Amino acid sequence: MWRCARCGARNDRAAGHCGRCGMASPFSDDDRTHTIDIPAVDPEPSRPASSSLPWAVVAVAVLALLALIVIAVVTLVA
Repeated sequence: MWRCARCGARNDRAAGHCGRCGMASPFSDDDRTHTIDIPAVDPEPSRPASSSLPWAVVAVAVLALLALIVIAVVTLVA
């Protein structure tokens, strides 16, 4: 059995054309219609998005620590 793509009627597999609308069968041997098998393709696995936020937090923390050290040294020397 095959279902017509145009009108949706069910037809015998041996039928060359749809019994309702006359559309050619996808199983016929004429040159108008061919059925092919397309293999399934697995999509690439998704990668987690990398973020620069942790590096920015570390950079700010290091700069703040360096500023505190400079302030401490300047106050102790003076």
